[in-house]
Amino acid sequence: MSYWQGVHGKNPMRYSGGLLGGSWLTAMASDLGNGKIDGTALITNFDVLNPANWLWGKQYDIYANVDTDEARYLKFEKWWGDFIQLNGDELQFLVDNLFIGDKLTRNQLQSSNGTTFDLRSITSPIIVFTSTKDNISPPPQTLGWILDLYRDVDDIRATGRTIVYCVSQEIGHLAIFVSAKVGAKEDEEFVQLMDVIDCMPPGLYEMVISPRPADVPAAGFITGDWIARFEARSFDDIRTLGRNSPGDDRAFAAVARLSELNLSLYRTCLQPFVRALANQPMADLTKALNPLRLSYTIFADRNPWMKGMQLLAAGVTAARRPVAADNPVLALQTEVSAQIITGLDSYRNARDKLEEQIFFGFYGSPFVQALLGINEDTVVRPVPETSPDKLAARKAQTDAYAAMLRTGGFDEALTRAVLYVLAANRALDQRCALALNVTRQQLMRLSLAEFKIMVRNQFFVLQLEPERAIEVLASLVPETEARRELLKQVRSIGSAGDPLNAAEDDRLRRLSGILTMPIAKPAGPVPERSGGQPSVTRVTDRPGAVLH
Repeated sequence: MSYWQGVHGKNPMRYSGGLLGGSWLTAMASDLGNGKIDGTALITNFDVLNPANWLWGKQYDIYANVDTDEARYLKFEKWWGDFIQLNGDELQFLVDNLFIGDKLTRNQLQSSNGTTFDLRSITSPIIVFTSTKDNISPPPQTLGWILDLYRDVDDIRATGRTIVYCVSQEIGHLAIFVSAKVGAKEDEEFVQLMDVIDCMPPGLYEMVISPRPADVPAAGFITGDWIARFEARSFDDIRTLGRNSPGDDRAFAAVARLSELNLSLYRTCLQPFVRALANQPMADLTKALNPLRLSYTIFADRNPWMKGMQLLAAGVTAARRPVAADNPVLALQTEVSAQIITGLDSYRNARDKLEEQIFFGFYGSPFVQALLGINEDTVVRPVPETSPDKLAARKAQTDAYAAMLRTGGFDEALTRAVLYVLAANRALDQRCALALNVTRQQLMRLSLAEFKIMVRNQFFVLQLEPERAIEVLASLVPETEARRELLKQVRSIGSAGDPLNAAEDDRLRRLSGILTMPIAKPAGPVPERSGGQPSVTRVTDRPGAVLH
């Protein structure tokens, strides 16, 4: 997460830390709670983002649909109202270092032993599921870390990293985590294609999910109602989702500085008195009298005053009579509800706009920033540098890939050829990927780990010398019959998805021309393996190490 990122006019929660003067309130809440923070504060933060739903819509919906929505409503409220207790020290660390400090994606977050948390050290593919409807963790924050840590897509590839993201246009924040229906297609595709993602060449991709066409049966390489494509993306695609300007970053940096000052003042001047007054009975009483908790506990069965409600509810249920759809009072009720929601939405929009103006009006002031040690020359978000050791390792790895240009056999040639053809469209259809996996199992007879290494190696060879990498394919597959099989497999894999487009056809024709050209006889004997095809060079997972 890149917590500062966003666009003006949206997602006002990122301004909360600045409008409250920093994290000193978190420390005071922890002290008053005797070391604990009541989770109702977090729930309230979510609720106030949408007052129309919180104050009216949620209650009106169950009122208007009481005959059908009882189970759904109670199930959600039981989960939503199960407030937790948070350790004050842990939440203070999160607020200071992540929410307000935004240190994680700037490589400023360290463990107690001084180790820097660098997300670039993650070697497994990273999968990001985000939504434009998420008003708590919007795409500028869930994807902004990519721009924080890397200079461009080539920088991602140079480190051998694979990042895949999927952007939904309809899922809210909670649905991403807890909904069993909303987002099901994304979860299903991610799980089914996990091995495919693990074998993809390094780079930045967006997983685009489309409904399966009605004339395409759910068979073969299509196991459900959706078809996924992995489309190569650039940093400009991430920037279009929203990104702070340098001036915006300076405003948030000013918040972080002021938060440190206010927290220090609180700990020096007020914290001793607050802790002297705080005790566990007072903390328990404060928790019990929290208005959000009371909205549940007052109406709970354990409240003796609610015992009679069971009899009244049973009587109301027995006397229920459906009202006609054209009843004028029902129409008036619906209209009044809509007007209330519109009014609360208007209030929310005005409030959010005012909060944003106050935030940037104060923290964007050059005078305020100067008082906090920030000026126009301050670079708030530089891309973290790469250590000399890592640069040397990259250079050695590049040299190792260059040495693989003419190394290998049928398996390497087939993998390189498939990557070459599919790269013409800058997208990988899941059907093509699954077809390649079948070829891996039946023809190449490689383990998944071996295949993953080979795909990455051949991808880098193509990246380093795209023209020569294809021109030398004939030398990797000298036998005529093996070349025919290679072309057949490339066409079969490429055609597993949609029909080949013009660019892919052109590349396939070029491959055919290269593989039909005679080549000079190799200087030494070519080792054979069982089946008559050239032996396969295996490349270990250690950069530059090759086993023959």
